[in-house]
Amino acid sequence: MLKPIYKLLSSFIPDIKKREKYSVLLLCIFIAGVFWLVNAFSKFYTERYTFKVEYHNYPENKVLVNTPPKEVNISIRSSGWYLFGLRFKGLPSNIKIDLSKLQNSKLETEALLNQFTKQLSRNYKIVKISPNKIDFSFDKKKYKTVPVKQNLNISIKKQFGIVGDIKIMPSNIKISGTENVLSDILYWETDTLSLQELSEPFRTKLALKPSKHNTLQPLQDSVEIIVNVEEFTEGSIISKIEGVNVPEGKSIIFYPKEVTVKYITSLSKFDEIDAYAFETVINYDHIDFKNNLAKIELASTPENTKNVQLTPQEVEYIIYE
Repeated sequence: MLKPIYKLLSSFIPDIKKREKYSVLLLCIFIAGVFWLVNAFSKFYTERYTFKVEYHNYPENKVLVNTPPKEVNISIRSSGWYLFGLRFKGLPSNIKIDLSKLQNSKLETEALLNQFTKQLSRNYKIVKISPNKIDFSFDKKKYKTVPVKQNLNISIKKQFGIVGDIKIMPSNIKISGTENVLSDILYWETDTLSLQELSEPFRTKLALKPSKHNTLQPLQDSVEIIVNVEEFTEGSIISKIEGVNVPEGKSIIFYPKEVTVKYITSLSKFDEIDAYAFETVINYDHIDFKNNLAKIELASTPENTKNVQLTPQEVEYIIYE
């Protein structure tokens, strides 16, 4: 034990006798310090710590309408050794409070001593918890089904397009909350998702937006989004013009009798479209008799088409009685 101390002192104190004397003195101080440290750490101390709180097992069919404390202060008593070790081992990130046995709207924190002690360690004794009580205010839980509103920012690669509607699965979700809050909720939004230059089908899970009210919650946290993307092409057909809403005893003829319909559709649906897929009409009720031209209308179009154009858009007509 003296050898390293003696070696250290030799560089500062050249006199051998003085060096030996100081070596013994330093050794004594070191041993005394060790005994003092052991004695000090063997004593018991009380220290105060702040813990975040997690509340679990709320009463069924009830909604918490107030905001209980998010932190509690706990005074812990233990030996210096354990308290010192606690600084290195670290405290639990939070304390869990089980509300399954809550009898009324007030919770005496002293009743949680055993529960908190189990979450810490038996080497630590909890002597005080602040606040000494926690107040809870509940209202009856109600349920409501609302549609999901997606927040997608989509751009499609040139010559491609979305076939059909964007699918949301499920399209409706159930939410819970107090009656007065639920009455104002008409839909529930998803998080925002940006998709750039899509050229193939896309499918993903998309999180629902978190609730803005502590009394309102969706019963699920995400939905599935399906975007069916395909390559599109241009097509055209010749459609016969029909007259509709023509009064009894009257007849109407058109010139020309046919119209060219141009459209864009997906490659997979292209062969399904024929001359009967589009219904082009002249509606007698919409004719401006001051004008010798009647406007052609599309009475029906296939679901899988877009950018439909008619050539010509107006035709001459003659009415016979």
